[in-house]
This record gives sequence, structure tokens and C-alpha cells, in this order.
Amino acid sequence: MGHRAGVRARLSWRLLLVPRVVLAIGVIVWALLRVSLTRRRPRPPRLPPTSDDPVADALADARPVSRFANEELDVDDLRWIVSVDEWESDDENGANTVVGLDDTVWSYADVADDGLADALVDQPGIDAVDHTDREVLLVRSPLSLPDVHAATIRALLSINRAPRPTPRLRSLRPAVMSAADFEGHRSPSR
Repeated sequence: MGHRAGVRARLSWRLLLVPRVVLAIGVIVWALLRVSLTRRRPRPPRLPPTSDDPVADALADARPVSRFANEELDVDDLRWIVSVDEWESDDENGANTVVGLDDTVWSYADVADDGLADALVDQPGIDAVDHTDREVLLVRSPLSLPDVHAATIRALLSINRAPRPTPRLRSLRPAVMSAADFEGHRSPSR
């Protein structure tokens, strides 16, 4: 096949293959370096438990009120209604504990609408709470697992008597708030 100028245009297989091979090798080397140099952030050590049985301390004076008529509550059931375990994930909020709630928790409170996450983050030693599902909370805390268990039970008992129907609103940065148009029209300041 000839070129207009009469010169045969032929590409060498090397000219086509070599850049692609070099690119593939570069991507592989980059991926290997990225994987080998990326380390998981070390988890801060947990504090020792504050007592022999922090959950018993939380349940000692508890007098929960049932949400349903003619239902009697046994506070010792909160030991198995609320479960706490290590959370092994590198998410952005640094959660290190997962709190699971049994369906029976609804006898004590509507945990989503009554503000369990806000009540739990108000407990001493709890840094952050993410209520990811109706019956799952991710918690960031240096407390021991028994102490997180006790803090969750105290938070649940606090909303049992005094629900927090409106979740606490976390303020956005002012720059984000001024740029947002929440009502569908421009604000007078613009």
C-alpha cells in the first residue's frame, strides 16, 4: 500500500507494542507500590474497663418505661438486647466499635426517631456515632467494649424516659451553607 507521496507507510510491530508494554508495566509497578506503601492506620489502644462489670453499674438504678401497654420490662434483658463488638474497617470516620440492637429494643424506644445516636454521643468517652441502620450504630471511642456497652445502655435508658424527637443538627461550614439553595430561590444576600 502506498502513500500519496509514493513512500510506503509501514508501522513496525515494535512501534505499536513497546509503548503499550511499557504502560502496562508502569501501571503494575504503580499498583504494587501503592499497595505496599499504604498502611492501615494503627488503632489507638482501648482503655481498660472502668469496673469489673460496667453494664451492671448502668443497670443498677434503671427503671425503664414500656412503650406498649401491659408489657413489663426486665432491665437485665438489655445485656443481650444491646451487643457490642470490634469494628475492623478503615472508614473515614474512624469507627472502631459496632453496636447491634435486637428487635426487642423497640419495647424501650424508637431508636432512630427518639435520638439514640445523639444520646450516645453525649455519653462520656464516646467521640462519634454513625447510625447506619435502624439496628446498627458505628461508634468511635477509646473506651473498652464493656464500657461502650454500658454507655449504649445508659443512652437507651435516657431516651426511654425523655425521647429526643428532633435529631441534633450538625452545622455545615459557612461556605457550604451560603452556596446552598435550599428553598429553590436565591437568598437576598446574593
